[in-house]
Amino acid sequence: MAGKNIGTKAEKARLPHENENRISVKTIRRKPISQERIDRARIFGTYIIEHNATIRTVAEYFDFSKSTVHKDIVEVLPLALPDLFAKVQKVIECNKGESGLRGGYATKQKYDKIRDENYMRALRTSV
Repeated sequence: MAGKNIGTKAEKARLPHENENRISVKTIRRKPISQERIDRARIFGTYIIEHNATIRTVAEYFDFSKSTVHKDIVEVLPLALPDLFAKVQKVIECNKGESGLRGGYATKQKYDKIRDENYMRALRTSV
């Protein structure tokens, strides 16, 4: 149907994109990517690969916000450094899979510590 009226801007935004990656990539850019952002994305990506790091650990290490790190990795790397992005994407997907396990272990440690503190408090009050 040539000339079909799509509707509002919101409806246009919901249309499926042809080549969607597992991590969405913005392909339409109004401004060129600055060399500073490309260099920063390269540093972030290299650190992720070398240290098997998460977005959060990269953000803490380089003192950037998580959203800045994520945005540079998702928007800049695929366009500027697609080979590096493919490697980073594998590490990020692996980390996403392990995040539930890490969270469960942290919760277990928290409640083990609380239980031990309560036990020690009970021993002190009973003497």
